[in-house]
Amino acid sequence: MCGASLPEVEPAGGGSRCPACKIAFDPLDGDRLTLLSRCTEGVPTTAGAICLNEGFLKRFRIERTLGIGAMGMVVSATNLESGQLVAVKFMKRLGDPGLLARFVREGRLMSELRHPNLVEVWEVGEIEGHPYFVCEYLQGGSLREKLLKEGRMAWSVAVRIMLDVLAGLEVCHARGVVHRDLKPGNVLLTSDGRAKLADLGIAKDYGSAEPA
Repeated sequence: MCGASLPEVEPAGGGSRCPACKIAFDPLDGDRLTLLSRCTEGVPTTAGAICLNEGFLKRFRIERTLGIGAMGMVVSATNLESGQLVAVKFMKRLGDPGLLARFVREGRLMSELRHPNLVEVWEVGEIEGHPYFVCEYLQGGSLREKLLKEGRMAWSVAVRIMLDVLAGLEVCHARGVVHRDLKPGNVLLTSDGRAKLADLGIAKDYGSAEPA
């Protein structure tokens, strides 16, 4: 009996694939996006659905699921105006005000903080009460995936990634933001190996008067 969570980043080829059953799921049916959560005996557990509005569909075409997290689901999408591939993160739980506040704060913080070593957010919006934000899509995947696939890395590569992460953290700290969830899964890589810090969902914003 499979009860595995769907992986953080999916293989190329479309849909979402269970790491245990290896069965692929397509979360998009027309304009209806199903928020996936878990897989049980080859059947995905859902956490609601969003009917994507005309305004969103005129600008973005959903391509595939990139990952599932505690707060939402991430999909890749093509920006129909520029042709650029982007990532879109949707909130999947609206019943917990704390989670909702964390998601909105993450989008706001990442859209405010600009640096080559921070994932860039271009848009924060809402569809049917589901907040979402659009950010850059990084072809290199996460540092966690790199370590699982390649194992121990050369010291020169490790030092370069560490310096990139520290540069991103320096910008956050200068703004009064403490990340609080620094781990390989939250370090994303560009196609040429540059590291970018992601996921400020539980960050503390000491530079704001709002409660973190």
